[in-house]
Amino acid sequence: MRLAWMGLALAAAAFAQPKPVRVLFIGNSYTYYNDMPQTFAALAPAGKKAEVKAITQGGASLGELWFRADVRQALESERWDFVVLQEHSLLGFATRDGEAMVNEPDYFWHDVRLFEPDVRRAGATMVLYHTWSRKNNPAAQADLDYAYGVAANELKARRAPVGRAWLELRQKNPEVDLYV
Repeated sequence: MRLAWMGLALAAAAFAQPKPVRVLFIGNSYTYYNDMPQTFAALAPAGKKAEVKAITQGGASLGELWFRADVRQALESERWDFVVLQEHSLLGFATRDGEAMVNEPDYFWHDVRLFEPDVRRAGATMVLYHTWSRKNNPAAQADLDYAYGVAANELKARRAPVGRAWLELRQKNPEVDLYV
């Protein structure tokens, strides 16, 4: 499965260095619900260690998270190898005819750019954790992939294309329900 390979490739790159890998995760429930930071740390090869920290807030966008004091402090006072940024699953929140939909990517692009100078000053590589589309709108994955792809290319960030892997799994194995 592509998601597993992506995770292993990122982990292999991170764990190639001799010291513990320090990773800061900033996001919302997509990051904390299944304890993504500890899942990442568990991928450490024998004899290697990951030091992970998560700053999360349910339903928050990166723009909201950027203004939090604990986010500012973690970025300004600690050194990180990687900072993993996870945006709201709809790139913020928008509706059309009363239905939730993926927001215009301009807001996401603005918000992720806010982090870039602080991530670099923290000595870290930015990783964009691509989210997955909502269960009732799998076609929205293309919009999410586009938004994350543009941001990653512009900022020279690494990508964690979780949403794309999620969609591929749904298409190949529709009996597997990935949603809570």
